[in-house]
Amino acid sequence: MNDKQNDKAFVIRKKHYLVMSCWFVFGMLFLFLTVEYNELFLIPFLILFLSVGFWYLFTKCPKCKKPIFSNPPDPVNSVGMQNYISWTPWLPTNCTKCGLDFD
Repeated sequence: MNDKQNDKAFVIRKKHYLVMSCWFVFGMLFLFLTVEYNELFLIPFLILFLSVGFWYLFTKCPKCKKPIFSNPPDPVNSVGMQNYISWTPWLPTNCTKCGLDFD
């Protein structure tokens, strides 16, 4: 693994922390303003919600280009849904396809 991929993986972790912090702070702020003042503050809340969602969908591993937050289905599943792909809200420690370390 070269240093360029390692730096990109570290930047992904920093962006993840920044996005989650902004989501929490501004989401709570917009919800508070919606409840206390005007329902029009719900519009920036929804824009924030959609932008964070799209960021999660389209963030890819710098090495293999697999979506980072998408986990492949478990081959032995006790529920019986073998084709179910889960999307996690937290950043995994490494890529599930190529093993690139995100720490």
